[in-house]
Amino acid sequence: MNQEIYCSVTNCHYYGQGHKCTAEKIMVTSDPVAHKLPDTMDALTSQEFPDSPVQSCMESCCKTFVAKEDPTRDGVQKLQ
Repeated sequence: MNQEIYCSVTNCHYYGQGHKCTAEKIMVTSDPVAHKLPDTMDALTSQEFPDSPVQSCMESCCKTFVAKEDPTRDGVQKLQ
């Protein structure tokens, strides 16, 4: 499947030219679930996430963020 994922979070390790996300895998969940789970949970642990339906896009959150300046902050590792 050829997908294009766009993101405006410029300080993310996966931020690419033209607002393109360069991560091979991403994890999106609801804001309440994202706030409860540790930052170490992302696309690699997607099967452990509970179902989390939302009413609008404003209630969703990308869990794949890794800071450019410190990719190990909070124990988060870049996806392999």
